Amino acid sequence: MIAAWIKDLIQLTDEDWTRYAFLSEPLVNRISPDMRHQYSRDTTLNSIELAQEIRQKYSNISIKYLVEKLNINFVEKLAQEGGGFSMFASFEEPNTITVYKDVSDATDKLIDDNDLREIIGNLRTVDLLFSHELYHFLEFTRTDVYSTQQKILVWQIGPLKNLSRIKCLGEIGAMSFSRELLNLPYSPNIFNVLMLYVQNPVSAERLYLKIIEVKKG
Repeated sequence: MIAAWIKDLIQLTDEDWTRYAFLSEPLVNRISPDMRHQYSRDTTLNSIELAQEIRQKYSNISIKYLVEKLNINFVEKLAQEGGGFSMFASFEEPNTITVYKDVSDATDKLIDDNDLREIIGNLRTVDLLFSHELYHFLEFTRTDVYSTQQKILVWQIGPLKNLSRIKCLGEIGAMSFSRELLNLPYSPNIFNVLMLYVQNPVSAERLYLKIIEVKKG
């Protein structure tokens, strides 16, 4: 079942993944379809440039090397006790990246057990999670990251303005950054389904169906 889902998800286009990303955007109704496409395109281009810069500056992109060079506090720990759902990974300001080791290890096993290495390659889930959170670290530590610069006017009363970030651009950027940094031929979004599957197959199926539905949009 999971193998068939991943083979379906691999076929989705960048436009499909953009539509999926904006499903969770609180300000989506304030952004026209054309502007969604432009925001996604520009975020992607900028995140690719950032990944290429990291690769050129640090020829070794292993977690151990980048953690040392970028002064990142990298933490691997087990998911929350008592069952239930766990986050996959997180970035905590100013410089802490946490990856939940049991989730990443179980995802690697799922990939191996379902003969998905031909599609996924030799990528370790922990490397993907680290690269994703590394982008959020760059969002916090740099001023030239496109996804943090884009804001929408929510309301204005006279000179008072409320500007809000377009939150989904951070996820679009993180996925594009990871794809470029790790030289992946597919969208890292597929790991959301894989990692959820090891915790709750029913919820993973719901997510898979939700993603596939965007292709019809």
